[in-house]
Amino acid sequence: MTDVALKLGYRVDKSAGVNKYVELILGAPAEPSDRIIVHVKCDKANQTYFRRNGTKGDVVTLIKENMHAFHATGNTEWAKVMNVLADMANMPMTDYQDAEMIHNARTSDPHVFDPSRYDVRPIENETAISAILAARGFNRDTVNAFRPFMCEIRDRSNDKFNGYNIGFPYRIAGHDKIEGYEIRGSKGFKSKAVGTNSSTAAWIADFSNDNPLGVKNVFFMESAFDAIAFYQANKYSVDWQSTVLVSCGGGTSGKSIEKILTYFSKACAVDCFDNDPAGRDYGNKLFEIAGKLSHDYPGIQSHCISSQKAPDGFKDWNDVILGKTMTITNYPSKHDRNAALAANRNKMMKL
Repeated sequence: MTDVALKLGYRVDKSAGVNKYVELILGAPAEPSDRIIVHVKCDKANQTYFRRNGTKGDVVTLIKENMHAFHATGNTEWAKVMNVLADMANMPMTDYQDAEMIHNARTSDPHVFDPSRYDVRPIENETAISAILAARGFNRDTVNAFRPFMCEIRDRSNDKFNGYNIGFPYRIAGHDKIEGYEIRGSKGFKSKAVGTNSSTAAWIADFSNDNPLGVKNVFFMESAFDAIAFYQANKYSVDWQSTVLVSCGGGTSGKSIEKILTYFSKACAVDCFDNDPAGRDYGNKLFEIAGKLSHDYPGIQSHCISSQKAPDGFKDWNDVILGKTMTITNYPSKHDRNAALAANRNKMMKL
């Protein structure tokens, strides 16, 4: 619920406090165009909201009310809702009216990546894929540097789109087997290959020539595009032969981070997540995992944890090379909110 609201532009009204409920406003704080009150629950999937005029609903209701803002595809309203939810979860979007696709989904295990479902080929110089990369602000030298870490990919089961997108292969650190793909396409399309292992695998661009003990820094990003942009923006200030870039694909899996930092055991974990509440939560999780490994494994030192986010005024590193600035409001992250609540509880106990 709160994730969808934040994506729509709602912001937490800090003046209302955060306790059993949290209030979110849309528009200027003095005269918001909308205000919703969300029941705060640990399980985001079961959050509900209400307005003081009596209207209420769940996350599906909120999506339906704002369907125009998502530019979702689908032959029915429900199909559009499901595709919005799939997009939010970084999962593949499908056309739920396509009987053959439904049949394919039912006859294969969606939790296991099946490489035979996809056609994969190298990225050529003059293709539609090159145009997508250029639109992201990537120059020819940058694209050439990342050719070993990406490909063109086509889903054979998708009869609605027969073209190729960009695939970023997921692997478990230290292993060659492909465990799925992060997928990006034109018009902001993003997805993951069906059955992609996002639990223990990630997209890893290793510039060390397979020398894990020589890696000094592992930069963690929310997407492969952010990582490529980071490379272009910092090309002449980073020792790339001792560097690894990682995309967590819009989330952070503790197991994949542990495997990456254990494999690159001498490296510093660097938080390059977005400058927004979700990005700060991802960064806090990264620091917690890296700190735990520093204690459990002598090869990973506690001082090897740092941050190199996009400069102030930019949401992420891709926006940096595009020159796309934004006004960033420093709302408290989940970690900050929990710390504040704990402090308030301690104060009440003392009273």
